[in-house]
Amino acid sequence: GPGGGSRGGGGACHDENIDIPAEIDRFCKVNKLESRCEKILRDLSPPLARHVMGFAGGSNTFELSGDVRDPTAVVLARIRKAREDRIRGGGAGRGPRGRHGSRGRPARSVSSRSRSRHSRSPNGGAGGVSDGAAPGPRGPGGPGGPYGG
Repeated sequence: GPGGGSRGGGGACHDENIDIPAEIDRFCKVNKLESRCEKILRDLSPPLARHVMGFAGGSNTFELSGDVRDPTAVVLARIRKAREDRIRGGGAGRGPRGRHGSRGRPARSVSSRSRSRHSRSPNGGAGGVSDGAAPGPRGPGGPGGPYGG
């Protein structure tokens, strides 16, 4: 239809004076949303409604992009996500538990490896291998044996 509405490039500056009920009306018509979805949108706080309809920037667009089979589900998912972001504190999901929770490192530096290496062969391999002490081939039948005649 005629009239592009208030969807300008600068969004953020004049977005405080969007006529939100009218935009919700248009949003629901453009995206063929069910009436229950429209009702939920009207219950949102203005900043949240703006965010869901794509006026606040971010990944949301006013007209759902692509071939959307269930536009109501898409919008409801947006609403759920927007609410979760608010609760978490503005959607920047940085919790205090950041990257520096590295608990595993200190245990590795105890290096029990070097200790066990020396203890394996304490007597340098010189066990009972001295064969010089073995008895010689002094068999029976020497010269002074009982068979001498």
